[in-house]
Amino acid sequence: MIAGLRSANIGLNQYLEKRESGSIPPYPLPVTFPVTKVMHVTDLKGLEGIFKDGGFKSGDHSSFSWWSLVVDKEDISAAEEQWLRSHDPPAQLQENQPVLEKFTTSPAFLKSSRFGNFKFTFDLKEILARYSEQFCEGQEPALRVYETVLFKQEIVKVVVIHSPSTTEYQSFPTFEDGARVFREGIMFWRPEAMSETHWYELVRNEGRNEFSATPVPPFSAQFYVWDHLCLAFHVQQGQILQFDSPSLARSLSGCQMDCIRLNQPTVDYEETVEKYKEEEAMKTLSIIGLQGAALHCPHHWSLAVEIHLSLTGNLEHASCSLDLLLSFF
Repeated sequence: MIAGLRSANIGLNQYLEKRESGSIPPYPLPVTFPVTKVMHVTDLKGLEGIFKDGGFKSGDHSSFSWWSLVVDKEDISAAEEQWLRSHDPPAQLQENQPVLEKFTTSPAFLKSSRFGNFKFTFDLKEILARYSEQFCEGQEPALRVYETVLFKQEIVKVVVIHSPSTTEYQSFPTFEDGARVFREGIMFWRPEAMSETHWYELVRNEGRNEFSATPVPPFSAQFYVWDHLCLAFHVQQGQILQFDSPSLARSLSGCQMDCIRLNQPTVDYEETVEKYKEEEAMKTLSIIGLQGAALHCPHHWSLAVEIHLSLTGNLEHASCSLDLLLSFF
């Protein structure tokens, strides 16, 4: 049994039995993803609250601010290289065709989300540093293995992050490499199930020591569980993990919602994201007094565009918005 296992369903999970019976086709294991970014996804109400509060609070009936790992293409490529090197002798890819991307198809790897259309993405090192400053008096926060929750098709592993002075979680096991996570801003995630639905099977050519991914026969794809690692920052009711508005604007992006939705979608979410970024860019330029100066000085104009671009991520939008702004001077 897994330590801290909690089932959110009545009865045994039939998907786990598939692996025992051998009906799940072979897939890459073990695989380690080096993750350096985390995300918090929310709906429109949550978005408005985060900018109003200047940061992230715990839920109404919780003392945690919930975050997920961001696994991008570079992380998948790095994990694949490490997985190939782990064989003795080191293995190769057949015709240099990547295989791991064929298996990293669960919701944990998708750009879409079940929780909303608005995503805040931060470097893991940055958010841990902020938490250390605001909740730990500059000390390293403690990372502990909180629980593993077994849903019908999802295994959620939760790592709680809390102040060293908090005694509430001292009985939970220390998360391996926790100190390294804080110092280097990198977390090594080792999921055992990555695909949700297995459309491919891993094939090894023993003679050439090569791996390839082969599609399974039509109508033979297997549904299976998928792993999800969550970070639960301990934030008590009334407290806020604070970020200034420019940081929130830079970290904000829009995302489509998954077909399984746990919150209400926002139809015009892309326009909403642009609005928040635009407003924050204009406020920043106003505060540092660059609007009028940019009208008379090419250097100030260039600086203003650069600041606007850093907050919105849109060069064309930056120039057009500043043209409109300066028309009032």
